[in-house]
Amino acid sequence: MDFNVNTETEEQALINSVRSTLTEQGDALRHLAEVINAEEKMTKHRISTLLITDNSQDVIGSVRIF
Repeated sequence: MDFNVNTETEEQALINSVRSTLTEQGDALRHLAEVINAEEKMTKHRISTLLITDNSQDVIGSVRIF
């Protein structure tokens, strides 16, 4: 990829822009990873607390799946 910059100021502005974009993308990827990790933990938690109820909704047992 070629960029046409005429001065050091333009070059520095381009570098700063690219750095900022990469930082924002990195932050977004970190946030996505945190969301995925949280969802995985929630899924495990939901499965491990599965309750078995009878017709009157009284809890008659539970199932722990790992």
